[in-house]
Amino acid sequence: MAYAPPDPAVARLIAEEVLRRGGEFQANIGHLHALIRRQLPDSPASESPAAAATFVRWARSDLGAFGIAVCRSSPGPGRREWIFRLIAVPD
Repeated sequence: MAYAPPDPAVARLIAEEVLRRGGEFQANIGHLHALIRRQLPDSPASESPAAAATFVRWARSDLGAFGIAVCRSSPGPGRREWIFRLIAVPD
């Protein structure tokens, strides 16, 4: 992946998923990559799962501005999931 600046569309896409799912969205990086590829095919975040993970990490501050907390969990051996949860309604 060549250097690309953070893509605010990734944060908006995740925020929309959080709202669509009632305030919480859990996904592994494969699911996030598929979502980004489907919804944002021209974004550099759609290039690979590694690119998607990088852009999701870069989106954390934008998600915080939307009132969405981000954390990662390990529900089992070899599994890691991102958890996005609406914690505040932004002004």
